[in-house]
Amino acid sequence: MAESVIFNSYILLSGYALAVLLCVFDLIRPSSGYVLPIISATLAVITTIAAILMGAALMEVILVVLIFLALNLTAYGRRGGDGE
Repeated sequence: MAESVIFNSYILLSGYALAVLLCVFDLIRPSSGYVLPIISATLAVITTIAAILMGAALMEVILVVLIFLALNLTAYGRRGGDGE
């Protein structure tokens, strides 16, 4: 099995961790409307692009992104889709 690019890079780990932290914070305290989810998704996209450019395997990137998207869908479903 090849070395993990995401787990060996502190920049990628902190980027994904911050994106997930913002998403979880929005789950706990949904007072920001769509500001925190947009910032969180943007940070996840930027970190994903950086991971691909650093040579991460696509399976590795897909697993992290799917976890992030499932967390965001949970937040969206909990709101009922109205954003309030």
